[in-house]
Amino acid sequence: MHRRKKPKKKSQPSLSHSEQALLDSILKDIQHAGPETIVARIPDSRFAQILIDQLPLKDQSAIPLLAALSERFNDKPARKAVKRGMFRLMKKGISIGELQKDKESSTTILKPPLIEKPVCHIGPIMDMAGFRAILMLVSSGGKGQRVGMGLVSNEKGINDFLYVTSSKKKLQEIKGDISQQAGPLVETSISHVATILEEAYQQHIRLHPDAPEHYLALRPWLLENAPLLDRPVVYNVMSKESVSDIILTESLLNKLFQHKFMEFWLIDFERIKPFIEKIHNVEESSIILTDAQKSEQIRQIKEKCVKELFPEHTTARLKRRFEEMAYVFHNLNENDFSNLSLAAAWGMDEKNTLCNVNPVTEFLCNRSINSYLAMANKEVGGSEKEEKTSRIVLA
Repeated sequence: MHRRKKPKKKSQPSLSHSEQALLDSILKDIQHAGPETIVARIPDSRFAQILIDQLPLKDQSAIPLLAALSERFNDKPARKAVKRGMFRLMKKGISIGELQKDKESSTTILKPPLIEKPVCHIGPIMDMAGFRAILMLVSSGGKGQRVGMGLVSNEKGINDFLYVTSSKKKLQEIKGDISQQAGPLVETSISHVATILEEAYQQHIRLHPDAPEHYLALRPWLLENAPLLDRPVVYNVMSKESVSDIILTESLLNKLFQHKFMEFWLIDFERIKPFIEKIHNVEESSIILTDAQKSEQIRQIKEKCVKELFPEHTTARLKRRFEEMAYVFHNLNENDFSNLSLAAAWGMDEKNTLCNVNPVTEFLCNRSINSYLAMANKEVGGSEKEEKTSRIVLA
């Protein structure tokens, strides 16, 4: 007689650290959070299946959640996971007669009443790393409103992001605080905000092992309801031709970067520090050099700085930031600055060559070097005679 082979147990799919943390958090909150809140936090069907298999199915309170999960994730593996959950309930003698009814009403559960149009705001880009504030009101169901907010960058990823329920009064306080610290905020479309967030998210997962939990909770709904833009939003209100006659002289670039929004657009000090040190060494050299020789050496150092610190992928990101700033300026009716910012965006297309460097990146290098040197001189200057240590160490 042949022995009957025991069926192999299916191995539990592995989870990343961030997914396990999200799963633990959902299981902890499941007793007091509604089905729509739980479903909104689930990133994909695979995660839904793992959650269903770990649900504490003790009574009929689990039925609305199973119905909501069945409606949101209707692929075959998810349906099988829901059936397993139903079978577990039936084995415990729990009636699932209400499941179909709940399933039929789950569209309402999953899609809480939206306001006429999701209200979305963005702040200006605050620095050369590309960080800016995002604030979006997603829904207005029940007593609270679902709000997404955070600081994001197309270079560094998502720094902070929260997706929470907030009262109308608290929302106004939040908006005021964000506007004061990282504003002013301008209203924009949900597709624009989704595009900004997704760009930051894709960069984030390239740089970091763990994805931000709160954005993962919002992301499925956002991608379903907000088509990503196929071109920068500024070209809905401005055109390249409108700035084609602007020649980006040093005085015009100075005007642009004297705006308070652009004050901290400086190259990261650690990246530019080696070039500042070389310039400092030329100026303080014990070798006797004429002013013309010093100027030529410094010019060569700065030219190398431009070419090394602004490779093609960096200039592409910088172009996007200028385009985004043009849109912010336009919405604030600061037309001179919106024109200059869009002209700077198109100026980023000018390639570095053996004989010439891009005028915009050259200006940024010069401005950053001069700013850091001024900070260092101010730090060690003053009327005190005792020796001081500079906050910015040049040598």
